[in-house]
This record gives sequence, C-alpha cells and structure tokens, in this order.
Amino acid sequence: GNRGRGREQEVIFCGLGNPGPEYSATRHNMGFRAVDAMAREVKIAIEREKDEALYGRFVFKGEEHFLIKPLTFMNLSGRAVAKWLRRSSTPVEHLVVLYDDFDLSLGTLRIRRGGGAGTHNGMRSIVETLGTENFPRVRIGLKGPSSPEGSRWVDFVLSSLKEEEEKALEPVWEAMPGLLRSFLTQGVERTMNLFNKRRNPCPLPDEGATNP
Repeated sequence: GNRGRGREQEVIFCGLGNPGPEYSATRHNMGFRAVDAMAREVKIAIEREKDEALYGRFVFKGEEHFLIKPLTFMNLSGRAVAKWLRRSSTPVEHLVVLYDDFDLSLGTLRIRRGGGAGTHNGMRSIVETLGTENFPRVRIGLKGPSSPEGSRWVDFVLSSLKEEEEKALEPVWEAMPGLLRSFLTQGVERTMNLFNKRRNPCPLPDEGATNP
C-alpha cells in the first residue's frame, strides 16, 4: 500500500573509497570517513553487505535511509551504486555522493546539485554507469601545502594523511551530523546555502530537534 510513497523520500548517502585496511587512512577514502561520521550520529554501523556495498540503514522522522560504501574499489563505484538504485527504486536525485576533491583546499566542503565528475575516477564511474550527472554530491577538499602538481597526484591520494592534515579535516567530520540532518529536513538547496559559504565548516545546531 504505502510502500511506494515512502520510497520517494528515501535517501542513499554513498561515500566513495577503497575497501580494506591498507586504504582506510588514505586521502582517497574521505567519502568512506564522511559516511562513517554520519553513521556515528545516527548510531548505526555500516557493516552489512548487499549489492557490492557495505551498508547501514536508519530511520529519520519515519523515513528509511541508507549509508553505503561500495566494495568494488574506486574505479568501479558506479556498479554498486547502480545496483542500489535499481533495487530500492530510489530516484537518482535522492542519491548523495560524498568524495575527496583534489581541486578544493583542505578542509573545505562544497555541495552541488549536479555536474561533471572532474578528475575523480569514482565519480566518473558513477556518472558513466548511471548515464546522468543529475545527483547531489558533497566534495571534501584535499588540496594542501604538500599537494603535488600534475601526474604525481595518483600516489598522493593513495598515501596516508599527515597529522596536520588530519587536524585540518576534523571540522569536516564534525559537520557531517548537521549536513546529514540538513539534507533530510531542508533539502539540497538549503543545505548548499548553509554549508558552501563556510571556509571551514563548523557543526550546525540541529534545526530539526526543537520541533520533532
């Protein structure tokens, strides 16, 4: 009966990264860490496996949502994402992809409603597999003083963050709970307005809490 109605509201937050402990601290795994920060907020683990991704399910204001981490390795991220959208018949506009961005300064968040994949292989895979660029994304800036130029960036994104970089990224993880709630209660446009103007995002007060 009411199942279809609920589906329209479902949001899938997909963090991009490479599976396995050897990649967990690398720069290319910012998306995984972003959804991990969201998972802590809603008190779930992202550890069940389905359709080539680890996932966690949570309910927010009566609606079911998912946090997922593809297990396909970065360059095939689109394969897992397509399976998830097909299975849940979630509209592509309700997919939010979180990933590292080499062109943004370290610790910056940028939310967009759509657009190209840039140089990011995971995003490129998703855009190609889905055949559309029309889904929201959250880019996490990586460009810091130690960033190399040109072709050496592949080694750079697959190496581990330095201590001072970890520190610069702390506000990003702290912003994730507010970002999650904002997406689910305010929508993309308002979330963009709230987060994009910050040089370093800081955690938002929970606007939804006062009137549940």
